[in-house]
Amino acid sequence: MLKVGQKATHFMQSHKTGTIVEILSERKHNYMTMGGTTQNEIFVVIKYSENDIQKFKSGDVIRIYD
Repeated sequence: MLKVGQKATHFMQSHKTGTIVEILSERKHNYMTMGGTTQNEIFVVIKYSENDIQKFKSGDVIRIYD
């Protein structure tokens, strides 16, 4: 489980370590679809440096242990 303040990174950028600054839940649709999903998506905002802040899907983020 990811929490604000933990060290984390995107699984394809494991050479960079950042800090989770925000966890967002975004609604995809307000209506039912045929065969599609209407569940919310969870996004994680990671701050690598002052000018490098990126947003990823929560499933693509891994926690970094020191």
